[in-house]
Amino acid sequence: MGSTYIAGIVDQLGDGDLALRQAVAIQLKANHYPPVHSDWIDVAIKAIKTVEGDPEGDFGWDDLEIPASHRKGSKTHTRVTEVMDGLHLWDLVRYPKEDADQDGVAKDA
Repeated sequence: MGSTYIAGIVDQLGDGDLALRQAVAIQLKANHYPPVHSDWIDVAIKAIKTVEGDPEGDFGWDDLEIPASHRKGSKTHTRVTEVMDGLHLWDLVRYPKEDADQDGVAKDA
C-alpha cells in the first residue's frame, strides 16, 4: 500500500469525504504491520494538528503524551516528529492554501 494508499486518503480528506479521525484510523490499521493500536489515534491527530498549526517547523520539540497502555519504563512523552515519522503521518498534514504550493507542501519547507 504505502504512499499511494495514503495519497488516496488525503484526496478524500481534501474532498471532505472522510474525517481526519477516520483517515488516521485507516492509516494506522491498514498501512502498518502489525497494525498500530487505536490508542494512538488521538496522539496522531494531536501531532498532525501541531504540525498544521506551525508550518515553519518549530514543533519538533513539542511533547505528546504516550498512551498509558504503551509506555515503557518511565517514558511518558514523545516528540511530535517521532510520532509523525513513526506512524508515517506526514502525508495527512493539510497546510492552509495560502501557505502551500499546489501539492499541499508548505512553501520553503
